[in-house]
Parts: sequence; C-alpha cells; structure tokens
Amino acid sequence: MLDAKTTQIDIDHQPNSIGSDDLVVEVTPSNVISLCTDIAAEFGNGDLTYSFDGETMSLLIDINGVNGSIAIGDLDPYKTWDANSSTDFFALRAILAVEPVHLNELNRTHPNTKFYLDGNNVIAEEAFYLTYGIPALNVLDRFAAFVKTINAMH
Repeated sequence: MLDAKTTQIDIDHQPNSIGSDDLVVEVTPSNVISLCTDIAAEFGNGDLTYSFDGETMSLLIDINGVNGSIAIGDLDPYKTWDANSSTDFFALRAILAVEPVHLNELNRTHPNTKFYLDGNNVIAEEAFYLTYGIPALNVLDRFAAFVKTINAMH
C-alpha cells in the first residue's frame, strides 16, 4: 500500500501556500507538503522528501527524524485526486511496526486515529473532512499529533 512507487508524477509545489490564520476548505498535494514542512522541524532538522505515486494516486512523505513514511490519499469517491488537483476529504496513513494483538488497545488510547489490519500490516489512519473549513492551526495540530503517534510506535 505505502511502498508502491512505480509511477512517480511531478508536483507543482508552491511553498507556504496556506497561512496559519487561513481556513482550510480543500488541499492540493502541494498544500499538504507545505503543512508537513511546517511541522517537520518538531521531529528533526525540518527536512522532508515527497513524491506522488500515480498508480495509487497518493502523496508519499518521509520526514527526517520520523520512523516511518506517511501516505496521503483522497477519500472523495466522486473525483480523482491527482498531483495538481484538490480535495476536501483525505486521510493520512502509515504502516506501524506493532503486533496486531494491540489493535483494540491502540483504538481505545488514540480516539482520533483509526488502527486496522491490511493483510499482515497494522495501518494508522486519520481522516480529514474540510468542506466546512478547519483553521490551519487545527490541521497542523492534528498532523503533528498523527506524526508523533506513528513515530512513538516504531
């Protein structure tokens, strides 16, 4: 799921495209990269790498200092998110290095993050529904909390 990097697509990344006082109602892959860049310094030297996988239509992000990769994918069933389009319904996902027997405990102790099995992998997922707008600082807080959660489990 997260490591299928067969079809890489270039992203027209525009740094700092969302301000901290903005109301976020939809995001492009470039917006997500900017949001991840804003929190990356909390986990290391602030560096990150990214690519857009055209096969799975997912943005793949590695933040220096975080043990694991994050995949961001569109959840909107009515349109296709590509490298330069926007969505108002997406999810952050990561594969965790934990045993499946801990799923119930993880779901109880982390109520905003969903944990489930995909084959033999435990997946952490946090969905974002932006249609009515969420303040950018709230989105950043949720991104940071998700990254802290997955980093603590590796």
